[in-house]
Amino acid sequence: MAASTTEPQTHPRRGSLARLRAAAALTLALLLAPACSQSCNDPSPPAASRAPASPRLEHAEDPSGLPASPIPQSATMPRSAIRRLGAGPASEPLVAIQPSERIMTPRVAGIPAAPEPSTPAGAAPASEPTAGAPGAAATGFLEQPETELLERLRSGHVESIKKGTGGRTLAFKVTLSNGTVGYFKPEQRVSSAHWYAEVAAYYLDRALGFGRVPTLVSRRLPWSPFASAAAEDPRSAEIILGQDGTVRGALIAWLPDPLVPAATPPGWENWVRSAPFPPAAVTPYQRAARYFAARNEQLRRSKHGEPGVMRYRVAPEPSDASLPAALSDMIVFDFLTLNYDRFGGDNVNVLTLGERGPLIWLDNGDAFSVGPPRRSLLDARLEPLSRFRTRTVQALRALDVNALGERMRADPLGPILTPSMLRGLELRRQAVLQHVAAQERRYGEAVYAW
Repeated sequence: MAASTTEPQTHPRRGSLARLRAAAALTLALLLAPACSQSCNDPSPPAASRAPASPRLEHAEDPSGLPASPIPQSATMPRSAIRRLGAGPASEPLVAIQPSERIMTPRVAGIPAAPEPSTPAGAAPASEPTAGAPGAAATGFLEQPETELLERLRSGHVESIKKGTGGRTLAFKVTLSNGTVGYFKPEQRVSSAHWYAEVAAYYLDRALGFGRVPTLVSRRLPWSPFASAAAEDPRSAEIILGQDGTVRGALIAWLPDPLVPAATPPGWENWVRSAPFPPAAVTPYQRAARYFAARNEQLRRSKHGEPGVMRYRVAPEPSDASLPAALSDMIVFDFLTLNYDRFGGDNVNVLTLGERGPLIWLDNGDAFSVGPPRRSLLDARLEPLSRFRTRTVQALRALDVNALGERMRADPLGPILTPSMLRGLELRRQAVLQHVAAQERRYGEAVYAW
């Protein structure tokens, strides 16, 4: 039967909206009722708590042609706010950790808490690390045997101490009773001086077969002789002492040859690229503040229709044929270890052993820090990389982070890294392999350049 023309008509969509509004109002009333019963008589209810605001990041197309990354509003954004822990979905089993443990651990006085060892004072490692992948070197630093040197570093008593010169951190040149000379980096409250990061970088370097991190051991030594050598140095107040008056640290074998900044003339970045950098690209291989300032300038020019600053017109020839592959390995290694501080003014940490000598990876104390899993300069340094050493990729695929963690746990000052740090390393290992696969899909076999 047809409806009467005088009967009110309800639009089905309006009816649905009305019912939704009524349901929402009822739900809100039910939610508010308990709270009101407790606080409606309070003349000054507490203000709603708010989570701390995160630094604003600007997402924009990069006019340089590089993959876009979030750009901090300030070029001097604190490093702790732009480090990354890891990225990419887990395609392989991760390091086993306790369910209650978070990937990120809190920073205390600028330093992530390193676990206290359960073993007495001693030196590391108990034996020379075993190469962990096909093609990995069976020897140590720069493919030289190091078993004897490790034993000398761990067993000799300190006979003389000389305070290191320069730098933000406090370190000491020491001579041991067996004649071995080393450089001792004690535990201190400085974000770029993690003793355990030096040790962990050594273990990882040997597991991947690079042999670029100088030979070192971990040691716990009495602080009083070092305090005398430090004299009135105000940095002594930053040293972290054990209850017995000893200090943990990394004892690094002294390198007698001069250290020279690597020859990386403008445009060297094309050595590690399967396709040339766009002429107006901004190199990420520089200090963070300069990189972000340069990117912001390119973004400003793009928004105003101005041409970008031309930086890459020619690709120089490397001074040494082995340098491009070594730089590619170093970029991968720094991404794995979270070493944010490699590239600085005048290549202060991009060094060769002697003039035109091999590239070495010295000063890894800024590695293995923890922070928010945001995209950062480390991502920007990995993204342009599209030429790799074949054996490096093979070593990454074969690396067992669980086994690496067990080797570090066996260190007399172990476990060296927390489970959270190991899981972050596994995530970054997967991220590198995903990046290599993406570059291979784009450029084919050309990505395996060495």
